Amino acid sequence: MAEKHTIIAGDKVSYYGLFELKELFSLINSYFKQVGYDKRVITNSQQVFDNHKSVFVEFRPWKTLTDYVQFEIKLKISAEFEDVEIRVDDIPKIVQKGEVSCQFFAAVKTDYEKSWEQKAEYFFLRTLFNKFVYKTKMTEWDGMLKQQTAHLKAEISSFLNMNRFTEEHKHRNLIK
Repeated sequence: MAEKHTIIAGDKVSYYGLFELKELFSLINSYFKQVGYDKRVITNSQQVFDNHKSVFVEFRPWKTLTDYVQFEIKLKISAEFEDVEIRVDDIPKIVQKGEVSCQFFAAVKTDYEKSWEQKAEYFFLRTLFNKFVYKTKMTEWDGMLKQQTAHLKAEISSFLNMNRFTEEHKHRNLIK
């Protein structure tokens, strides 16, 4: 069985106001591409109600470091919003008004191919290797994953807060 060492469990960023959901997803996709993760979307659902929409997306990208170690970030995004039209420089633009919540989980997976579990001797050797040989490397990998996840969280938070500072201007130009 592959082992998962959880580094971050449930850090959250929440925002209420005007935002562009499409731009948020674009930011997330470009970040994962920039740091070398393979993207995987586990859940992508949207519900349309009479006066608002609800979106839930779960990303679970991974990055293979070696044939033994893999990073995995789980990002859950939920949004409740309504589409509104604003004017930016007298050009109408559709944006979303509502609440966005992003939850972050990060784990280092070892022996994800399960190649060290075929025999009891291999499992024993893997345990010794993890405890004595890979101990400093595991600490380094934990730090790398924590830094990458914190950077993604900061990027999303900055993106949403940027909208917060421009919200007053946009709100004055709100059409609907």
